[in-house]
Amino acid sequence: MSESEMLLQSPTQLKADVLKVGHHGSRYSTTSAFLKTVSPKYAVISVGSDNDYGHPHQETLKALDEAKVKVYRTDLNGTVIATSNGQTITFSILKNVVQPRVPDVPKVTTATDTGIVLPAVPPVQGQYIGNKNSKKFHRTTCSSLPAPQNRVYFKTRDEAVRAGYTACKICEP
Repeated sequence: MSESEMLLQSPTQLKADVLKVGHHGSRYSTTSAFLKTVSPKYAVISVGSDNDYGHPHQETLKALDEAKVKVYRTDLNGTVIATSNGQTITFSILKNVVQPRVPDVPKVTTATDTGIVLPAVPPVQGQYIGNKNSKKFHRTTCSSLPAPQNRVYFKTRDEAVRAGYTACKICEP
């Protein structure tokens, strides 16, 4: 459901302390009207650094700034964890921690600092993973891997290049 649809359907019920900014902070993801209604204190933008789309866009960052919302960004802050006891919200930042989306060996990993348990993940099906939509290919440990349904697996870098894929600027495969 879009922000405008939410505003039309139940504007009096739209309040939040923490807002997960839509679509990586794209130009149209979070409007001033939506921010005024929701009135969040904090916002989290999940976005890869140096992405090809320029996310988050300046319009969105400006709207958040004008609404006096404290912003956390995964491209700048790393992993952002919000914890609440029902009264207060605490943010933890795990800088320089990159959890690969597809580890080399399927296993359950427990992050003892946060109490988070990551589920088992299927094994890697190749040395490189391509994105069917963007035609970019990545290392299996890249922080900006595509969603599983958009993946194409390549055994070699040359195979990915021959298929018309270009190298990701983040992981530089």
